[in-house]
Amino acid sequence: MTTSAEQAPRLSSKLNHLSLEPRWPHDRGPFDDDCTARSFWLTPDHNNDHSEIRYIRILPTTDEILCQKRPYMPPKDPPDGTHHSRSKARMLDVQFRHLRYDILEPVIDASFHASQHLASNFNAPSPLDYQVQQKTARGTQYSLFRDVRLEDSRFENEGIHLRLSFACPAHLRQTRMLSSGHLESGMLIALIGLDTENTLSTTFLRTEMCQSTLSMKPITGNHLRASVVASFVEPSDTSTMRQTLYGLKGLLNKEKFVIVEFHKVLVAGFYWILKHLQFLSSSNTEISFSNLVAPSQASHSQQNAPPAYSNSGSSPFDLDVLREIDRSDTRSPLRLGPDFVALGPAEQEAIIEEVCSTTTLDHGQATALCENLSRGLAFTQGPPGTGKTFLGVSLAKVVLKHAPKPILVACMTNHALDNFLADLVKQGITKIARVGSGSKEEWMDRYTLPSIRKNFQKSEEGLGQKIKTDRAYQSVRALWKQGTAWCESLNTHTLTWAAVADHLKSNYPYVFSDISRYESPKEQKVSDVRQGRNEAGGYAFEHWCSGKDLVDTEDFSRNARSFFKKHMAPSEAVDTSSDSESSSIDLSLQPPHVPVIYPYDYIGHNAWSMPIDVRAAWITRWKSELGTSSPIDKLVEIQSRYLEARKVKQERLDESDAKILANQEVIGLTTTACAKYWSMLKSLDLETLICEEAGEVSEAQTLTTLLPSVKHAIFIGDPLQLRPQVNQPYLSMENAYGAKYRLDESLFERMVMPRSFSVQPMPASKLDLQRRMHPDVAELIRGTVYPYLKDHPSTSHLPIAGMVHRTFWLDHQEPEDTPNPSTASSKSCSNGFECAMVCELVRYLLNTNDFGSGEIAILVPYSQQLARLQEKLLGTRTCSIALSDKDKEDLIDMGLLDENEQSQFKSDVKVLPMVRLATIDGFQGEEAKVIILSTVRSNLKDRVGFLQTTNRINVACSRARNGFYITLYHAAIHTRSSALMRMRKKKRRYHVRLNLIRSYYLVDTRQNLPVLPRTSPLFATSSATLSTTAVIDVVLSAPSVERMATTVNAKECASNSVPAATSARPSATPAPVRRAIYLASNLVSMCEKGDMPLDARMFLPCGHEFTVVDLDAQLELSMIYDISTSGEILSMKDTMTEGCKRLPKCPKCGAALDSVPRYRHFRQLQLASSTIERLYNKFGRKMRLFARNVQDYRKNLQKGFEWFCDNFEPGPLTGKANAAMIKTRLLYIIPVETAIIQFRDNVLLPVEKNIAQAAMVLGKDYVTAPLSLSFKLRLDLLYLHCRLTVLQEAANIIRFLGDFDDPRHTAYMAKTLRMHTIRQIDENLSEAGVLAEQCRLQSLIRLEAETILIQLCFDAVAESLASDVDNLDRHERAERLTVENPETAGVLRSCYQSFDPYTRGTATTSELWTAKTREFWEKWGEYEVGSLKYCPKGHPYSRKAFEGCPECGGRKGRAGPVEDGADYEKILDRDMFLKAISRIGKQS
Repeated sequence: MTTSAEQAPRLSSKLNHLSLEPRWPHDRGPFDDDCTARSFWLTPDHNNDHSEIRYIRILPTTDEILCQKRPYMPPKDPPDGTHHSRSKARMLDVQFRHLRYDILEPVIDASFHASQHLASNFNAPSPLDYQVQQKTARGTQYSLFRDVRLEDSRFENEGIHLRLSFACPAHLRQTRMLSSGHLESGMLIALIGLDTENTLSTTFLRTEMCQSTLSMKPITGNHLRASVVASFVEPSDTSTMRQTLYGLKGLLNKEKFVIVEFHKVLVAGFYWILKHLQFLSSSNTEISFSNLVAPSQASHSQQNAPPAYSNSGSSPFDLDVLREIDRSDTRSPLRLGPDFVALGPAEQEAIIEEVCSTTTLDHGQATALCENLSRGLAFTQGPPGTGKTFLGVSLAKVVLKHAPKPILVACMTNHALDNFLADLVKQGITKIARVGSGSKEEWMDRYTLPSIRKNFQKSEEGLGQKIKTDRAYQSVRALWKQGTAWCESLNTHTLTWAAVADHLKSNYPYVFSDISRYESPKEQKVSDVRQGRNEAGGYAFEHWCSGKDLVDTEDFSRNARSFFKKHMAPSEAVDTSSDSESSSIDLSLQPPHVPVIYPYDYIGHNAWSMPIDVRAAWITRWKSELGTSSPIDKLVEIQSRYLEARKVKQERLDESDAKILANQEVIGLTTTACAKYWSMLKSLDLETLICEEAGEVSEAQTLTTLLPSVKHAIFIGDPLQLRPQVNQPYLSMENAYGAKYRLDESLFERMVMPRSFSVQPMPASKLDLQRRMHPDVAELIRGTVYPYLKDHPSTSHLPIAGMVHRTFWLDHQEPEDTPNPSTASSKSCSNGFECAMVCELVRYLLNTNDFGSGEIAILVPYSQQLARLQEKLLGTRTCSIALSDKDKEDLIDMGLLDENEQSQFKSDVKVLPMVRLATIDGFQGEEAKVIILSTVRSNLKDRVGFLQTTNRINVACSRARNGFYITLYHAAIHTRSSALMRMRKKKRRYHVRLNLIRSYYLVDTRQNLPVLPRTSPLFATSSATLSTTAVIDVVLSAPSVERMATTVNAKECASNSVPAATSARPSATPAPVRRAIYLASNLVSMCEKGDMPLDARMFLPCGHEFTVVDLDAQLELSMIYDISTSGEILSMKDTMTEGCKRLPKCPKCGAALDSVPRYRHFRQLQLASSTIERLYNKFGRKMRLFARNVQDYRKNLQKGFEWFCDNFEPGPLTGKANAAMIKTRLLYIIPVETAIIQFRDNVLLPVEKNIAQAAMVLGKDYVTAPLSLSFKLRLDLLYLHCRLTVLQEAANIIRFLGDFDDPRHTAYMAKTLRMHTIRQIDENLSEAGVLAEQCRLQSLIRLEAETILIQLCFDAVAESLASDVDNLDRHERAERLTVENPETAGVLRSCYQSFDPYTRGTATTSELWTAKTREFWEKWGEYEVGSLKYCPKGHPYSRKAFEGCPECGGRKGRAGPVEDGADYEKILDRDMFLKAISRIGKQS
């Protein structure tokens, strides 16, 4: 898409040299912005310093890294004498240079520092352990991995991949490397080398996969080295590729290498954008609306005409799609002409009123709709909560009705794109294609381009297009095979047919002729292998190298068929994820020292008659003649041809995809994907663009969406909220120096709010009615940022229980924490005192309100504070935490969160209230009932950090619906640079006096927890004595609160609460099960303790007001609890009267109070038995589902065993394929095992624990038999069924392998499998023994019997593998249980007898899942509410499904002496008796 680097003009710069001094200082500014002084690059600073951006290599060169001069950086506003005469060229030049510096300056800085480190330690021995994290003088942090070696190369989809091993530090060994966040897929790394001549080389790679020291042990032989598989970022740069391979293989001067890992530099995040800017600069392609976006004169204003497609004589816009038309509706159709903005104010208002009255749009949205449809380049500013997405969806519906071509929807993030497309789907727009693979939503799968492509290829048109694409695939496959063969030659220093064929043909034609004629499919009689898949060949040559002859042609053909099956290229592109065997020569099988023996005159002789030692000698000679450089040169040459073939293939695929997209209504993609697929999108001639959250999209990214064919571009966003993210402060408007560069200024902001008074701003629509914030909360931003903002009536939210004010600033004087400069989070800030304040406030809110999941959100500006709050809240069991994926990744990158600890954020059980914790930047577009903002900064220098940015404060202050609370150091609002100070000056009624409540938070030691007192003006108390300085200017009316309850101190909460179970994303558990689980978790709340002043005011949901002491007395709370004189609930009464079971009601109006936390225990007492009944129902159905899955998977394995036997082919060439087949069969049932274990651990065990806790408090009168649900034991039994299925399958495979006469391969495979199988049998027998004992202790007779039968099956598998077992006791116990308990375990008697020959070794198959067994498990799911019964031993069962207790029969077992006249043959099994006697004889 751009001019290649090889076509760039040669520069006459002097090469830079590596210096051990720090890089150039910033004392004179970081940039050189004087274009005229550079004499148009006649004396460039380095070999990548070009006047035209199309010649600049995107990734820095080594000379550029070593350059010590300031880089040229043109200001955003054009100065006099600019080197670009045209405005479009200058705009592209500015955006390219700014964006490239912002992304790659840390790369250059880290590479320079790593080069200095490499030069300083060149002669030092490589240490076994070292510090990975490094930091430059400018503060750039990066990771350095030492002692790098090339392990092997491979040929993948993108071409050559390198596996580079490195010395792994001790703290990253074993599997810790994989969970460390290092070397994640898609990230940019640099391979830096230095040779003995002090020549430095730099190669940039993209990580594909990281391998731990455990994975590398088979290669390295130790646990000291890990590796990374990486591809070349610029695969077309064959010169760099060749030099890198030469250096890694040691063909040049001795060279040492290190790997530099840059901090989260994603290649796809910048590469395609910069490529696209270069393409636009070097081509004649126009940018739509270039006369407005890049006018020739800054002061010249261009007319913003209506969309071209609506002004070409077509019909007006049909707005009826926005309203539901009733058949009896006689109103005239609602239409809008393209000349709306040209009409007079009265005419415009009449149209807007008609739109408002007939649709759901408000006045601001209707105005914006009409204006957007009448402007070719339209901008709409939407303050928080004003319905920007709703407007975008409405515009899409109208445009789709008017224009036949698809709409292009572009967003910066995948999350924003998914949300917008979801709203389109809800409105009935389903012909959507999502381009790109960044979506994490499962429902989006059907709308992705690959999914639509599969359906398209089934059609007649798609089939024809697929044939064209497959033709291009053929050449790609052939080159991939050649590349794979040459990589193998390079890796093992051995010869493949591809490597040696040309050499033999030129120098040894007779040998070539003898071998090559058997390389064709015709000679090999492999009719099922196409010619296109055999271009690389190789089997005959390998057959020759192994010393074999052509005696058995049929055997040759059969083995060749297996060989080519393994070496086929994938059907679509090339997928080499499986490690198939290569067709290389294993010289290790040859004699170790073979003299070079020259063969006879081969005229008239056959190469197949050569003895093996002669063949080995010739192989050694051919290797010497070819040399090591030959495979590298050939491999690079194939890489070049392979890329050309892939380019042709991609063009064919784009043609097919273009036809697919042309038939859609909406094409959705991110701005990065738009740059990547720009050529394909251009061919569609799209006319309409809708860009969501345009205020966050950088100008460079926005330019990728302005396709030349676009005639109507709609940008919706808010430039007063978050701006585009910038990494370098010197390019940001927040920095005084960066004001003239303004990389974080979006195209939206530049066009609508220009910085220069000489530039006429573009007209923009404004949404003015917000539906989120309560008016008191909205006043914060209305009085400062959006004076025109109005409140919808629906924002009159109910007040927050226990809080007098909806907005409050909590003041303190405690300093922020001192960061550790040696950590990755040294640039981040935290404040432990504010953490304690926030935790206490959250605790109070949760105990005085009945908040739903995520209705409280804590916002912070720094990740360090995020980590401290997360640790504090979870450590004190205050609540569970929800973190966004981005915030989690940031915490892991900074070393503040271990990736192994993420499991605490994923649970299906809602035991504690869930609170969202997020950074301000990560919460844009989100909302919550209550927002708590921790501002963090508190220092003697009055540095406020992020508080100086109005945009960020605007976002933080506009997320709350009901209440907004800030913890703030008092001096922060007096700092002149603070955005809060500016807000205070503009709207004085919302400032807080200096000594607001500071005295309430002064503690003797920093270790004391700053508990929020109820004498604070923030809390609702009746006898609080307020300080005269504790005054807030806004007096809110006394709230009619919904909830009021207790406050639990940290010590009591930690001792009485269950472990936190968090959920960062929607639970995967079905909704009915989640509801049942939630009911069970509510039982735990019965044992909560709390305290509340008895004189505190209690506002009930009905609006009536009481003191706590009065309401406690009228509701007789003392009949349930022992309450202290201060209102603290000490404990639950030992005995309760029947009056405790009545529902709590308001004494004045009778309204139910079961939702008030302090009194809802009344209701929970009544719900206890019904909760357990519903749990029984849900768990029983889930258990039945698992039992069905176990049976189905078992049957499928049995049916597939014959196929396995038919496709198993013994021999050395099929070893890996056979192992893969065996592995697939043994892992087949793993999904069922995993589902059972996850449900047991994440759902069942926490619920049973909660019920047990409630039972300990309430007693059996209220929770009848909570400890006897026993679902956990039944799930354990189903898990053992899965393990038995696996081990029986393994035993069958071992017996099958024993039938082959192949001691070298199949025998070794069978021996290894037998060893692992016996070990697994021992482990599972131990687990089954524990389970059987637990069943015996709980009198679960039937469950115990089935467990023992499984043990006997394990024994039988062991006996079939010639392993000694001693199972006499188990036989006796199973016999006794099945005979003495006919109503329970007796149903398994027939099952026991049916597989008894198997357990005794006289049969090779068995079946535990008899009709009786299946019937038993099915009945657990047959339950109706109201049919739950308990037997005398406390076992619950459904009287509808079972006549009596299925476990114990509802009565004691019949154990005891056998009565006279009994039929002994029914009790004593003769065979078992004889077998027992025989074993006793052997033992004696």
